[in-house]
Formats: sequence, structure tokens, C-alpha cells
Amino acid sequence: MPGAETMGMQAFAIDLQFLVHASYIFAAAAFLVREILWLRCLAVLASLCIAATAFLAPDGPLWGTIAWDIAFIAINTGHILYLIYERTRLRLSDDEGSLKATTFAALGVLLTLRLLRRGTWRDYPAGAVLATQGEPLSRLRAVSSGEAAVKAEGRGEIARIRQGHFIGEIAFLTGASATATVIAATPLRCIEWDGGALAGLLERNSELRAGLYAAMGADLAAKIAGQNRAWGAAELAGPPSAVIDSPATS
Repeated sequence: MPGAETMGMQAFAIDLQFLVHASYIFAAAAFLVREILWLRCLAVLASLCIAATAFLAPDGPLWGTIAWDIAFIAINTGHILYLIYERTRLRLSDDEGSLKATTFAALGVLLTLRLLRRGTWRDYPAGAVLATQGEPLSRLRAVSSGEAAVKAEGRGEIARIRQGHFIGEIAFLTGASATATVIAATPLRCIEWDGGALAGLLERNSELRAGLYAAMGADLAAKIAGQNRAWGAAELAGPPSAVIDSPATS
């Protein structure tokens, strides 16, 4: 029969195996979660298990491995503290909350704030020109309140842009000139981004890029569907131009 010392060594080996398996479980879980805060927390737990295994190695602590794991723990802990700090500041203003609920409903609050706080809030009086057909458009805008009229050369007013919709998304996506003239029909409040600066931000943040492109795609789809309905109604009603809630864009 094995002696007490042998049994103790076997139990110690089992404990080390438990730590090794736990480290792999935490690491695998970190790859499965989509939330960055949980990913870093799980990475810290995995590193702690590896460091404990290295410290309890039968031939003595493996200080090199322990040092690397302490470095990984310190890096991830720093990011965790920063994320927690950033999330304590996640208070949306009324304007930000309005756009979050409509335009950026699919974006998380943190990404929405990162995007909105790179923009500038502007108030335009009725009659202000926000885009001119055929001319370059350097800014992307999202309407928070008010209405803007969309006018096409030779056709007059063809649509209205209301709260939650973009102005200039086609020009931003394609780099082409404005496809219509957009004029504030009422006092208008919107957020606007410089096109070049926004493109640089999206280049560095793939998640934000995907979220904004999805929002613009949904907006364009709603505008096209609304305009198709308006054109169908106009064909039945006669020649007057259509005014729709989700209009053609600039």
C-alpha cells in the first residue's frame, strides 16, 4: 500500500491539475463572452490560476512564469478599473438619450457615448441650408429635434427629415457630392461630425464602425421604403410632390 507521503504527493498533483484545468476553463470562457469587462475579469482569473500553479510546482516556484502572469494581471486589472470608471460616467443627456432610443438603439450605451461625444451639437434656425445639391458635404448630421426639407432640382420639396434621421449619410459613405438640397424647415437641433475625423475614428474602432454603418443602413432602408410609399400614393392621387416621414437623403 502506498505510504502517507506518496498519497500526499498524489493529492498535491491532483490539486495542481485542478488549477491547470481551471485556468483553461477561464481562458475559454473569456473567448466566448462578448462583453469586454467580463473578458478581462476572466483573463485575470486564468492568470491567477496559472500563477498559483507555477508557485506550487513540485520543483519549486517558477518565478519567470509567475512574473509574466503578474504583468498580465496588472494590465487587465488596469483596464478593468478604467472600464468601471468609464461606466460610472454613462449618464445620457436628454439629446443623447433621444438619439440612443431612435438612431442608435442597437449600439451599447458606451459606444453611443463615444460616438456622440466626438460630435458637436448645433442649433439651426428655420431656413438654414445644411446641404446643397451637387456640392461637397463635409459633415454627417443626425437630427435630434425639428424638421428639415429635402429639395431636388426641378422637383421642389420631395421629403422631410425628422428626429432620429441622418443628413448626409450617402455623401459620407460614398464621398460623393450631396444628392439633394436640405434646408431647416423649423428650428433644428442636430449633432454633427466632421467627415474626415469621423472616418478616422471608425477606422480605429471596428465595433463602432459596424454599429454606425448598421444605423445608417437602417435609416436608408426606412427612407427608401417611405419614399416608395409616397411615390405610390402620388401616382394614385395625382401630380403633387410627396412629403414623407422617412425621406430621401442628401
